[in-house]
Amino acid sequence: MTLASPDASAAAPIPEVFPPTLREVMLRPWWIGMLLFALLVAAVFAWLGQWQLGRAIDTNPPPPGATEQVQPIAAVTAPGEYLPEPLVGQRVEVAGTFVAGDFLVVSSRFNDGQEGYWVTGQLRVDPASAGGDAP
Repeated sequence: MTLASPDASAAAPIPEVFPPTLREVMLRPWWIGMLLFALLVAAVFAWLGQWQLGRAIDTNPPPPGATEQVQPIAAVTAPGEYLPEPLVGQRVEVAGTFVAGDFLVVSSRFNDGQEGYWVTGQLRVDPASAGGDAP
């Protein structure tokens, strides 16, 4: 019977394993794909930011004082329809009746430099002044 010597069990030295370097990790296909994805997302957000800025700048505002001319409501919009931004603040002429008990008083409002109140309420438009069927 032969006995193993203590040197026989340690015949081959185990090589030391180093962790991957940053460059090796960055050149893996997964991380290259993540970089391309992040660049694509950044490009899309940059384009959306440019689009939003372009939409915020109104290139076709109404002429000064155009919204101060009173027009029939049928010439401006129909009840329940979308009101485009250039028409916000347009003065209109309309006939109808206020809904009783549906009023709201808004304080600290100015009219010709004097502080006062606004009384707002729901107006049921007459079909004749609306230019069609009223809701």
